[in-house]
Amino acid sequence: LLGIGVCSFKNSGLTEIVIPDKVTDILDSAFVNCSSLKSVTIGKSVEFNALPPTTFVGCSNVNDLIIGDSKESLEIQCIYRFGQIKNNTTFGYFTKLRRLYVGRNLVNRTGNNHIFPDDMQIEHLELGRFVQYFTFGNIDFKTITVYRKVPLVIESYHAQHQDFTIKTKMDAILYVPEGYV
Repeated sequence: LLGIGVCSFKNSGLTEIVIPDKVTDILDSAFVNCSSLKSVTIGKSVEFNALPPTTFVGCSNVNDLIIGDSKESLEIQCIYRFGQIKNNTTFGYFTKLRRLYVGRNLVNRTGNNHIFPDDMQIEHLELGRFVQYFTFGNIDFKTITVYRKVPLVIESYHAQHQDFTIKTKMDAILYVPEGYV
């Protein structure tokens, strides 16, 4: 299995998806309306521009998202409507997301830094050893865990009419496990 086709798992009762490391492509609406889905793991070989914004439409019950470790960046596609992104990003449909593990750099092909909508409620963020930068909007994490020995840029901003300003207050506990200092 090297790819997942259009609407392959549409309306299925899947509760967990583990996309193997050998899968490189995921096509439009592959998991559309999988409303029972709770956990998504994306393997390390999913290619640079392989996640269309319609991949997870209707998958609003996902609590756990793991984006596998890789030295290669993962390009995320976003659709903009009326200057807002809300649920128009690949992961914007995960409105109940609680834990996010990012194992590689994420790049937005539209040129700005929105990968996750500003109003998402992600409690726990974990950044893997290959992540060099992570940018987010108005998401208040309870904890951030970093598994990286070299410098990492974590940047928060607030978007307002495409004029970005740095968010100066974030109440979160930053964990750096022993040996990663």
